[in-house]
Amino acid sequence: MKSIVFAVAFFLPTLLYSQTSTNSRNSFPSGVYLHLSELQEQSPSIQTTQLLINGEKTSHVKKWFRGDSLFFINENKVKQSLPYDSVYAFVDDGTLYIQRKGYDHKVTVVGQLCYFVESYPIRRAASAPVSTEKNTETIPHILDLQEGEFVEYSVASLESILILRDEELYQEFIGINSPKKQRQMLIRFVERFNERHLLPCKPVKILIIQTAFIGDVILATPLIQEAHRCFPHAQLDVLVRKGNEGLLQNFIGISSILIWNKQKNKQKNLWTLLFQIRKEKYDVVINIQRFAATGILTGLSGAKDRIGFKKNPFSFLFTQKIEHDIAGETETHETVRNLRLMKSLGANESVKPILYPSASDYSSVQELKRKTYYCIAPTSVWFTKQVPAAKWIQLISSLHDIDKEANIYLLGGPVDKNECLAIQELSKNENVKTLAGKLSFLQTAALMKDAKRNFVNDSAPMHIASAMNAPVTAYYCSTVPAFGFGPLSDDKKIVEVLNLSCRPCGLHGHKACPEGHFKCAFDLNMAISR
Repeated sequence: MKSIVFAVAFFLPTLLYSQTSTNSRNSFPSGVYLHLSELQEQSPSIQTTQLLINGEKTSHVKKWFRGDSLFFINENKVKQSLPYDSVYAFVDDGTLYIQRKGYDHKVTVVGQLCYFVESYPIRRAASAPVSTEKNTETIPHILDLQEGEFVEYSVASLESILILRDEELYQEFIGINSPKKQRQMLIRFVERFNERHLLPCKPVKILIIQTAFIGDVILATPLIQEAHRCFPHAQLDVLVRKGNEGLLQNFIGISSILIWNKQKNKQKNLWTLLFQIRKEKYDVVINIQRFAATGILTGLSGAKDRIGFKKNPFSFLFTQKIEHDIAGETETHETVRNLRLMKSLGANESVKPILYPSASDYSSVQELKRKTYYCIAPTSVWFTKQVPAAKWIQLISSLHDIDKEANIYLLGGPVDKNECLAIQELSKNENVKTLAGKLSFLQTAALMKDAKRNFVNDSAPMHIASAMNAPVTAYYCSTVPAFGFGPLSDDKKIVEVLNLSCRPCGLHGHKACPEGHFKCAFDLNMAISR
């Protein structure tokens, strides 16, 4: 704990400085924008390095625009003039200006909705008497970047935007009873809309962090897919715990996999990772976990966008904090909760997990597929999430009654081998074969894909089945599907004991049944219909 406090104290001043000295998400690169589309894409067609004043290069865009004439060096290294009315907008030292009627107007609220006040000198006849009235005409406006149009700065205009694009904010706005109060609150609601609907980001470097268990990494794959879909040219790196990197081999879009060794020199390796991440200068860091260590990596990463769940104890260092509700009324799946971390960046929420076994992975298990087979993954890290051996033997007996020739493969890692061998021996069935410890993650996925059916606990093999869209029956003991970690295969079945007052007894499970009877496991129906 002391080392964590030290890290925060050491890096926080640097982090805060980088936040104030770096453009926020709702900002634009300096330069000259000739079209609305360039502003929408945050890509000026004329860079500051191309501008000329009196034949000399300048980086002062506002001074350049307010000069007697507009010149710049084009792509062919030739001096070229530019009409004033061809400039749509320009950004000078982080400040956006909109060109209207030959004048530049400073945008004071920047985002999806850009608020600015048009200001023009009032021209009077030379013979007009001296007036004490104001010498400028001001017209407040909003530039709606999404729709690409200028709208009146008014209660009615804002309502028409909110009702279509932010129902929650709309209801709050119309709930203000006083029209005068609504007008007074207009600018604040424009700012809040921009905070909730950030400008599209085009990051060059993205890091996704998920250093939890095997199943958690698989449930992170929809987010990885969407990051690549939204930003196909970005460097996309993923941080996982040592031992899980094999899951992401061949994964489309991943540039590199960072590994945190938690088993040896955990704290030292954490700080090494932090320096490595900061050196990489990521634009976006997305943290899927809700625990302190990865919160430190995210919060102190130096990335412009630091996104994670609000539950993380270091979420106060994040630029975006997303709610994570387990066992909520909507029974939202974990993949959807994860994808919400990228909602502001354009991610879809209906993406399923996926793994990419290679041709070699499929070839290595081809011999095991020569006849009908079933897969059983009988173990779990948590005792109360694991169906007892006697129940698996009942299942094996039922499968044998249905198809006496079918092979039954017992799957798992090296640590599961002895338990699988014990089940194999007790089953007294020569078609039962233990493969635990013999296959890699992706070889296991390649095998499960073509099984007649896979039988699993609420554990990693269930998520492997989901990633391969393999037929699966999932047995739930102490946990419940409502937590949001259920199977996602098209052909899926859930078996559980309902109406037990003690169930669920925890999010993960326990080393032993807290009540001593373990009815949620021993009362499971293992019968298989033909």
